[in-house]
Amino acid sequence: AWTTEEATRRGLRGWVRNRGDGTVEALFIGPDDAVAGMIAACRVGPPDARVTNVAEHPAQGDGSENFRQIATE
Repeated sequence: AWTTEEATRRGLRGWVRNRGDGTVEALFIGPDDAVAGMIAACRVGPPDARVTNVAEHPAQGDGSENFRQIATE
């Protein structure tokens, strides 16, 4: 929920999902500075989160019109 709220507040499109192994995967689509700010926020995470690593990979937009949470993979 934190990622969805933060991404929406920053005007980003895309999605986030929890993975079965306990990691979180997200696709952030938007202006470079907004995406960079979101990635920086993810490095800290929400209160009570334990962030150990954030990996970045270039990706193509998927046509998302907003930011949403999708089903766990």
